[in-house]
Amino acid sequence: MFPDYKLFLNLGNAAMLLVTANLFLKPIVVLFPFKILKKFMHYRREVGVLSFWMFVGHALGMFVSQAYTIQDVLDFNLFIILGMIAGYGMIILALTSNNLAVKYLKRNWKKVQQLAYPTFFIIVAHAALAEGEIGKVFLFGGSFIVLKGLQYWKQKKRIGSAQD
Repeated sequence: MFPDYKLFLNLGNAAMLLVTANLFLKPIVVLFPFKILKKFMHYRREVGVLSFWMFVGHALGMFVSQAYTIQDVLDFNLFIILGMIAGYGMIILALTSNNLAVKYLKRNWKKVQQLAYPTFFIIVAHAALAEGEIGKVFLFGGSFIVLKGLQYWKQKKRIGSAQD
């Protein structure tokens, strides 16, 4: 028999937390430039790939353990559809998180990796709907928007003072 679905649910939560940590890291490092935090920046790609594999385990495990079918998708179960859309984002990000992709995509690599932002918000919406905790969207999404805004403000202030 298949393991309890809670294992796969926990894999999904862990994947979401890793994606969150990965995206929150840069604004936190800009706002609080401690050496220990800067060291974590070197491992963002690896953390992203790990979150992808956790997502894969979550998605496959949930479909098998919960016996989801194509009909569940066709019945427009929004949290499943959001999970699938987030999954496509995770696949694209994972496929381009390697040195070969950086080499061939060149300047476009960064543009492709920016897909992480909408993927993050879709992941959070998927989790919030699945767990019935819509406040999670505001907590994670709002916190991220505030952090990115503060990062932008600090970097703009730094550039403005360098021009003076």
